[in-house]
Amino acid sequence: MVLGDKLREGRINKKYSQGDVANYLKISRQSISKWENNSSSPDLTNLVKLSDLYEISIDELLKGSKE
Repeated sequence: MVLGDKLREGRINKKYSQGDVANYLKISRQSISKWENNSSSPDLTNLVKLSDLYEISIDELLKGSKE
């Protein structure tokens, strides 16, 4: 599973809309859409915030591992 799929899954599991996440990160909803469609990737700062918001480790987001 690629990063965008994991971000979409994390968002859906927490029952957030793309708009909710965009407001939390203070960015556009289109950015969230691009990340989830693998058109672009979040920068490190936003990746850390997403990890906290979705309660998923950065390792799990990037490598698919909880270890």
